[in-house]
Amino acid sequence: MSSSPGASAGQGAAPPNVPNPDPKGPKFLTVVVKPGADPVAVGRRIAGPSAAVHQAPQRPQENLPHIILRWTYRVVVVKDNELKALEKAQTDPDVSHAYLGDYPGRYPAS
Repeated sequence: MSSSPGASAGQGAAPPNVPNPDPKGPKFLTVVVKPGADPVAVGRRIAGPSAAVHQAPQRPQENLPHIILRWTYRVVVVKDNELKALEKAQTDPDVSHAYLGDYPGRYPAS
């Protein structure tokens, strides 16, 4: 999926290289928190005080470093707030990586 060229975030479009939320798609973010960070506190900053934060499924993958897997969480977001939550996650000082839904393709190297 792709965003409309030239559309701004204020118009409801996704930033470049970020998929638009699918109405039937995932309603969570996948975030990798930095070691030592409190994932629940991070999730609340991203999605609000009652955010549900769960460790991501621990499925080993050959391209997934174990350190990434250990610090990977899912943060449930409110419908229609997915992009706002993703923006917050991408700028949070305790988040090293953030994606809407599951990781796309390969996981990051670190």
